[in-house]
Amino acid sequence: MYNDESYKLHEENIIKMISETDFDTLQRLYFEEGFTSSWLVNLLNKNLDPLLESDPGASWLTIGDGRYGSDAHYLIQKGFKVMATDISDIALKIGFERGFINQYQKENAEHLSFIDKEFDYCVCKEALHHFPRPYVAIYEMLRVCRKGIILMEPYDMYIFTTGRQILFRLIVEKLCRFRFFNKFLGEIKRHTYEDAGNYVYKFSRREIEKIALGLNLNYLAIKDYNISHEFGAADEKIGLYAPGYQRIKRKIKVFETLSKFKFSQPTNICVIIFTERPSKETIESLRKGLYEVIELPENPYAQQKK
Repeated sequence: MYNDESYKLHEENIIKMISETDFDTLQRLYFEEGFTSSWLVNLLNKNLDPLLESDPGASWLTIGDGRYGSDAHYLIQKGFKVMATDISDIALKIGFERGFINQYQKENAEHLSFIDKEFDYCVCKEALHHFPRPYVAIYEMLRVCRKGIILMEPYDMYIFTTGRQILFRLIVEKLCRFRFFNKFLGEIKRHTYEDAGNYVYKFSRREIEKIALGLNLNYLAIKDYNISHEFGAADEKIGLYAPGYQRIKRKIKVFETLSKFKFSQPTNICVIIFTERPSKETIESLRKGLYEVIELPENPYAQQKK
């Protein structure tokens, strides 16, 4: 099946990318603070802070952590025990040798080698949409986690949009035929493929609800957010006179304004699927962190006891 070929292509792409990256660039991209790349990593990983604050003794697993274990590194800095994984271990090995992470394994997200409930939480940040069968990976993550999984992924702009959003999207699609708008807003397509060969999955609240309901899991936490990436700006020092960094900040502000006034969906969604009822402290911490905590209906015919 194509899923095997897709994972192989991804692994080859990672190896190629690392082999073509010189040491100084690598240092700036991932192992030093104060650059656009590390700023973006930390900006996204702050979505984890409400869980980290309310459950300080938890163990963590990272999936698709191919940027030298940068997600695991964020958690380690906060004092947590973390296992970093990716489809290729070449980057993780470098991260480990540099003391960036403490432990790592090469793992296929669809076939995790860990036992049931081996970790408390698992985070998969901006990696799930690269997988050929993301739902299989979600089920695997839920299997190996005792408390829940965290997914940070692009929002599907073509699901459950309002009339205003549909009209605005059509206008933007037309404008993006011009280079200036395409460069600023990014390419907007109904279907997107990456150079590595995978289809880019995008997600919605409704899809996540159905996954949870199918497994009789009744608690979700959801937070919308806006983000932007720009090729070529990752190894730029952040600051007032850093053009790439400033462009990214401006784009994020534009996206936040558009979503605030309901012209478009937010660019991304962060979802926590809990495998057990979260504690009162966790719920309070999540709400302070601007998450919407959702209690889904229980299956009246299920025999599973909570």
